[in-house]
Amino acid sequence: MVEKFWLEKDKIMEEKIGIVIPFYNGHKYLDRLIESFDVAAAGRECFLYIIDNSPKDKVVEIKYLSEIPVQVVREMPAIGYGKASNKGFELCKERGYDYVIISNQDAYVSPNFISELLAPFNRDVRIAISAPLLRTYDGNSMEDFFVRYYLSQVPEMISDLILGNAKEFYEIEKISGACFAFRLNNGLYKYPYLFDPIFHMYMEDEDLCFRIRSLDEKIVLCTKPVFYHQHSHTTDLENRELIEADKLTSEYILRLKNNSKSSYRTLYGIMVATTSQVAYHVLRGEFAKAFKHIKTFGVTVSKFPTILKIRKEDFRDKKVYSDRN
Repeated sequence: MVEKFWLEKDKIMEEKIGIVIPFYNGHKYLDRLIESFDVAAAGRECFLYIIDNSPKDKVVEIKYLSEIPVQVVREMPAIGYGKASNKGFELCKERGYDYVIISNQDAYVSPNFISELLAPFNRDVRIAISAPLLRTYDGNSMEDFFVRYYLSQVPEMISDLILGNAKEFYEIEKISGACFAFRLNNGLYKYPYLFDPIFHMYMEDEDLCFRIRSLDEKIVLCTKPVFYHQHSHTTDLENRELIEADKLTSEYILRLKNNSKSSYRTLYGIMVATTSQVAYHVLRGEFAKAFKHIKTFGVTVSKFPTILKIRKEDFRDKKVYSDRN
């Protein structure tokens, strides 16, 4: 039994891990984040990719001397969280990594973060994604977003924590893109991207979770690793109007991608809702807001043929998986 334990431990430590940081103007957080991953990666083969899509006049300077290799990959400015993550995902696949960890820039991780975040993958081969606990950047409290978004999915976890009977992980339906680990080494995930590139920002994480569940794989929330997160809103403050439009467009795309409903009927419903919103804002003299809804609907319609194609591909991939299993 002891010999088996050490064999399994050695195998886990030999696995290759890619850490991907989609990066946009988060310069003041970067050194602390790298330092925390450096500590968490002790004894492991890790590589950290900073996918930089900040404005061209912003230069990434890393002062912390990390033990793990760090590569800054320069991309076009403002390509979005999903596309930046996809670039790191592609690099990890090309270089034969077993797992990829996606991390927001405005954060740092607990000392045993990597070991604890990857542990569920060695308990169940059907687990595709694991996510950590989210605490505030100062570490004093649980993040409000975590309570609303995560604990509402697993209310039994609260009572288990109070009683001191918390499990190592709990299965959930969806995770936030703030931080999670993704399994690359089981060959089940056939998509060439992590996040569907049709999303510029927002909803790409919900879409990913939907695809994972459609492949009959699991998503879990871990109770030990901690991700200390600061909502810095580096993009929101500079591009508020654009961000609001992106959110609305992404919501429409997510609804249209849902294979359980007619895409044309869904588009008609979006058109009716848009007409109503435009009329409301025009009557109030809010012409800029009315134009925003018109433009958002126009962008959605322009993407509709691509959405129909993606729906067919998603259905085909799900069918191939079902036939094989």
